Amino acid sequence: MNDVVTDKQKMYYDFISDFYDEFGVYPKLKAICEHFKIIPQSALTVLTALENKGYIEKDESDKRYYQTGKEINKLTHLQNLCLEY
Repeated sequence: MNDVVTDKQKMYYDFISDFYDEFGVYPKLKAICEHFKIIPQSALTVLTALENKGYIEKDESDKRYYQTGKEINKLTHLQNLCLEY
């Protein structure tokens, strides 16, 4: 499994974390779309990639996106930056 994340994926991951810190619950798709000013299909592309990499998961019962405890560390993010060049 490729753990390397894009800048956009990191932004979504950070938003989910910050949302939880601020409100005490994880965000639903609607909150994510409103924050990034995008349509659901665009958000789902990024969220699915994060899910496939094991960083988040969606709870089907309440439609919220949870962090799994697997963190995006600086090395994982820096690896992507190096791959871009």
